[in-house]
Amino acid sequence: METLGSDSGARTAFAERLALLYKEAGNPPLKRVSEAVVRLQRVDERGRPVRVSAQRISDWRRARNVPAQFPALAAVLHVLIPEARRERPTPVSPGLYDLGQWQRLWERAVADPVAERPV
Repeated sequence: METLGSDSGARTAFAERLALLYKEAGNPPLKRVSEAVVRLQRVDERGRPVRVSAQRISDWRRARNVPAQFPALAAVLHVLIPEARRERPTPVSPGLYDLGQWQRLWERAVADPVAERPV
C-alpha cells in the first residue's frame, strides 16, 4: 500500500471504514444491500431515486472509487448501520454509526486529489 503515497490516505481510510462497517453488519450479500437501498425509496438532490448497484458498493469498499454523491452513500449506511447495531450496540470503532462522521470522511475522500471521478 505504501506505493500509493499519502495522497490516497483519505480514500483508503474511507474504504477501510466502510469495509469495517460491512463486516460489523455481518457481511450481508451485496445484492441484498442494493435491493434494500431501493426499498428505502430515497431521492437525491435532483429528486431522482437513489439506486446503488452491488458492484458499486463493492468498489467503494475496495477503494476503487468514492461515491460521487453523499445520498447514495447515506442510503447504504442506513441499511448497514442498523444491522451492525443489532450485532453490536456499541460500535467497535468510535463514530462508526454516526452519519455526521461518515459525511466528513466522505468529503475528505472526495476532495482527495487522486480520486478518479466516477463516469
